Amino acid sequence: MNQTENSKINRVENRIAYLVLGVILAGLIFYAYLGVHNRYWADDWCYNADFYDLGVVETIKGYSTITTYASNRFSLTLFSGLLYSLGIFGVQIMSPLNLAVWFFGVYWVLDRAKTIFDLPLSRPGIFSIALVSVYYSLYTAPHLFQSVYWRSGVMPYGEPIVIGVLLFGLILHQAALTKRSIPLIVISMILAFITGGFSEAASAALLTSILIYIGLAIVFRKQPWAQRTLPVVIGVLAAALLSMAVLIIAPTNAQRLDKYGEQAFSLDFAYKTIKFSLDFIKFSFLDTPVPHIVLVATSGLLGYVFSKDGTRTPSIKKIIAATLIGIVLAYLLIAASYAPSAFIEKTPPAPRTRIIPRFILTLMLVIIS
Repeated sequence: MNQTENSKINRVENRIAYLVLGVILAGLIFYAYLGVHNRYWADDWCYNADFYDLGVVETIKGYSTITTYASNRFSLTLFSGLLYSLGIFGVQIMSPLNLAVWFFGVYWVLDRAKTIFDLPLSRPGIFSIALVSVYYSLYTAPHLFQSVYWRSGVMPYGEPIVIGVLLFGLILHQAALTKRSIPLIVISMILAFITGGFSEAASAALLTSILIYIGLAIVFRKQPWAQRTLPVVIGVLAAALLSMAVLIIAPTNAQRLDKYGEQAFSLDFAYKTIKFSLDFIKFSFLDTPVPHIVLVATSGLLGYVFSKDGTRTPSIKKIIAATLIGIVLAYLLIAASYAPSAFIEKTPPAPRTRIIPRFILTLMLVIIS
């Protein structure tokens, strides 16, 4: 086959790939558009009543007195109050804004990672990973309406994903800087504190992801990226631990936890965390096999098209090693998001909570594919 024929084939493949991305992007825009017209906001009676009667500030102070809902989740209360203050418009912009920032955050993290670690990713490839991972996280969400369109469902579990990817974008941005940025460290710590304050599942997943990053930075401590980001991520860890502590020590927890019985770290807790996490992965594939097949096939084909032009190919050993490491890390994060429910309620978390492990699993599959 001569060079002209190869060029024609490449052009056809690229056009098909961009057409596929266009269809997926249209689907993501449609999800965002539906959020503008959703009416699911009306189920936020508890919060809305307190915001109306007490105001946002006094409702946040209810951290130590209100027991009718999870008042210990200070970020959930704060952001719910900010959207409530905007009226219907606040709810209308919630879904489009979240999805746009979510996509941008994933793209930013991958773009920074490409530069820092010299990853074999093209810009269209990074765009593909970000777009496909966000779209299919929504398409296979255990409860789409509560995870995307219901304010009190989005805030505790969807919002930490959105802000969390921005947080890691900032951390990796520091790795690209030659000098330490104090404002960047402060902003990162604030974002970490806010992210952990949305829910127990979000706090556990955030803390685990930070510990994983610190572990990798220690292992590769001689690398420039590790030396530049370790001070930042240690500050982020402190903020995340403080955030988790604020969730745990809330005076209202005692009354709210009475119905679940005594909580204790035990072998039963460990067993349930492991079992629930594995069940989530297993039933994700069993319950929605076709979407997962399409997800893997689409990601693989897009990766093939967007990595052919001069991109180096890693060795088989590196691919296998990276895949295994990715699977282990993804499972640890999924288990972390399940641990609070296994500890407190002794059951799997509600479907809306599972948008966190859903995104983790989807992102892992897209990157590996």
